[in-house]
Amino acid sequence: MPAYYLWIKAFHVIAVIAWYAGLFYIFRLYVYHVQKRDEPAVTATLEVMERRLLRGIMMPAMIVSVGLGATMLYLQPALLTMPWMHMKLGAIVFL
Repeated sequence: MPAYYLWIKAFHVIAVIAWYAGLFYIFRLYVYHVQKRDEPAVTATLEVMERRLLRGIMMPAMIVSVGLGATMLYLQPALLTMPWMHMKLGAIVFL
């Protein structure tokens, strides 16, 4: 195992946390959007917030987490023999 593997793992965990935080928060923004749909100024603000969350935080975090996860699998191919990794990869495909 290379010495930088733990750094890759740490950044992978940070990216996954950012991605999941965005997943939880985007639905809250959607609820606010539906509740305030008759107020155009609020709706416009929420649309900007949703777009920035998706494009500025969630998509980059998703790309980084998948990329670093693939890098870890490349560096440690024995992980693919473990049943929990199959479940984890299935959950990623589901997301």
